[in-house]
Order: sequence, then C-alpha cells, then structure tokens
Amino acid sequence: MFLAEKVYRIRGRKFVDNGSNISEVFPKGPKFVNASVTSNDLIVLFAERAIYGYEYDGVSFIEAPGFPKELHDRVLFYPQAAFPLNNGSVILLSGNVFATYNVLENRPSFLNDKTRFFPNIPEDLRSGIPKDIQLQESYWMFEEKTVSDYTNTVLIK
Repeated sequence: MFLAEKVYRIRGRKFVDNGSNISEVFPKGPKFVNASVTSNDLIVLFAERAIYGYEYDGVSFIEAPGFPKELHDRVLFYPQAAFPLNNGSVILLSGNVFATYNVLENRPSFLNDKTRFFPNIPEDLRSGIPKDIQLQESYWMFEEKTVSDYTNTVLIK
C-alpha cells in the first residue's frame, strides 16, 4: 500500500510495518505513486505519466525490462487508481473516466465513463485485487484507509 512517499506491507488487512521510502523498496522508482497494480507477475507503479514496472525475485523488487515507460498519449489523465483484469490488461481510473490499458504493449484499448461501467465503485479508490483470479466481477478495493468488497454488475467484454 502506498501513501505519500512511503510503501507499507499489509498482511491480513493490517499494516505490518511503519513503511519504507519507495526508493528503498523499488530501485530507480518514483518518489511518489499515484496508482499501483499487479498484472500477472508484473508490479506496476504509476507516477503522473510515468509507468514503472518491477518483478519480484522472492527477496527484492527488480526493474522489469523495458521500464520505465510513458503513459500513451490517448490517456489524457494521470491515473489515480488501478486494478487488474484477468486478461492481463488493467483498469486505470481518474475522476469519472477510465481506460482499459495493456501495460506490456503500453496502449489503451478502451476509454469511457467510469460511472457507467463501474457503478458504485469507491470514490477514494487507490487499487484493487480480484477475490478470485479467474473472475473479474468481485474485487477487494483498497481506499486510502479502508478495504471494500466490490462486485461489478456491468462487465467490459
């Protein structure tokens, strides 16, 4: 979980440490993170228009090949939240807009109105993880200080 310039470890929905500077955990990483998401084995950090990718070797995070990247020009917002889809793409959100984004290809495939496709999603959303990696309807959504149970009734095909 990211807050200000720190990253915190969470276990069982509780913080387990006092946080570390982002650069101590993610080499060559940003000073702050707007949004983060895990897609397959790639941990992705968004800082304004920069995209940082990392792989975990079991001990530490290593910069993934081809990163950092700049967010595609078709995405006209700074991502403020992100969560993965089971097809390898991620959803990037800011305000009332979202983009379905392929991080490896560095391109969006769909941009639209958040409230239409993700009704009742938490307003202060930062990140999300699927409850079941095979499905994309139900997520644990992380807000700044809480975790919500979210089920999407409108699916992107």
